[in-house]
Amino acid sequence: MINPELTLTYEPLQSPKYSVQSLYIVCKNHDGCFQSPSIENTATDACTRLTLGMKLIQNLYCDKLMEQGFGRKTFQLNGECVPFYSQLPVDDAKTMDENSLWNYFAREVIATEVNALENKKFVAFIGCTEYRGIVDGNYSHENLKLKTVANAALGGGDFALFGTGCLYAWPKSVSETMKCFESTDPVDLEHFLDDSNSRRTFGGCFATTLGSVCHEVGHIFDLGHSRNGIMGSGFDFVDRVFTVCNRTQDLPHRSSEPVKEQLPTDPRLTKLKSTNKFLNLFHSQK
Repeated sequence: MINPELTLTYEPLQSPKYSVQSLYIVCKNHDGCFQSPSIENTATDACTRLTLGMKLIQNLYCDKLMEQGFGRKTFQLNGECVPFYSQLPVDDAKTMDENSLWNYFAREVIATEVNALENKKFVAFIGCTEYRGIVDGNYSHENLKLKTVANAALGGGDFALFGTGCLYAWPKSVSETMKCFESTDPVDLEHFLDDSNSRRTFGGCFATTLGSVCHEVGHIFDLGHSRNGIMGSGFDFVDRVFTVCNRTQDLPHRSSEPVKEQLPTDPRLTKLKSTNKFLNLFHSQK
């Protein structure tokens, strides 16, 4: 009986000229625990999940650049995700919009890393993101954002910033990755954020939020928006890069209209894409 073995040798660059550092932001007076149905939600748990997530994104960029004829090239990660202890009080963070959060944390991180500005970019995640629940039955993207504080998805220059409302759906190890992408476990909409573009599953939350990070990482590398793909509406389907799947999904466009505090009980803020041209939709999501 033949028992083949494959030996892989990984030799990281010893002194990379340019790199990306991921950070888990712990605000002042916050315990560092992210919102999760599991007790495995400490700052250490968060950094483990985020380190793996950034490696998946690193791999995705490598494969997509090769598909476009640029060879197997990608960005260099500066080691693992590490905690960053901010001086911003947690109560203040929960009153700020994503632009204010981005401006504050970008200045704070860059001031701390002033000697690394010429060769390092930062991808930061806010540990105190809090989903406060939906009581009006409106689960549109804009209303979910309205009910989630200390949240962001914004990247530009040398800094990208994200909330951690769906970090509970991310894997802690490579062996869990496929299970997390394919999970159909329903999200407890009363207590936890569903940022899955209406899929309402753990797998959908993982795919959409990982895709969102991938999208904003593109912005810190000066990529603009496109009609399709990661820099367009395709980031919801980032799971298709990592899984063998023959199904397509017809998700609603994200609402771009501002949401008022008082909403009708059955608003129609989303518009479904056409359900025909199955093959074209399949390839656009792939």
